[in-house]
Amino acid sequence: MKLLMQNQNAVIKSDRLLKPYNGIFNCFSTTIRKEGFFSLWRGNIALTIGHFSTKVIYFNSIHYAASHLDAWSLMRLLVFANATVVATPFLVYPFTYAGTRLATDVKTVGNMNNRQFNGYLISSEKP
Repeated sequence: MKLLMQNQNAVIKSDRLLKPYNGIFNCFSTTIRKEGFFSLWRGNIALTIGHFSTKVIYFNSIHYAASHLDAWSLMRLLVFANATVVATPFLVYPFTYAGTRLATDVKTVGNMNNRQFNGYLISSEKP
């Protein structure tokens, strides 16, 4: 719902939504009424994979840096922590982007059974 509320202007511009939502409760009720209860979880798999990937990358790099104890261990730990913070968004961004696109993929206005994305494969033609 958060992503639908944040991106509703872009969804309206792409002619996939007729009018903006009046609030979060209107967004919930409209989505459940038109698309069903399980449509509330669209995009969560990609977002969850991205979130856990971030945690795994961060903790594994910190564990690796901390496991090699010597005179430079604190410096190595700081370098690994900063490198991880910088590199992780580049590695996880595709999952975040896919989750956002899937979450804001409402059924089209004219044909209520048509979505831009079907399953995990992206359709190459415009609806």
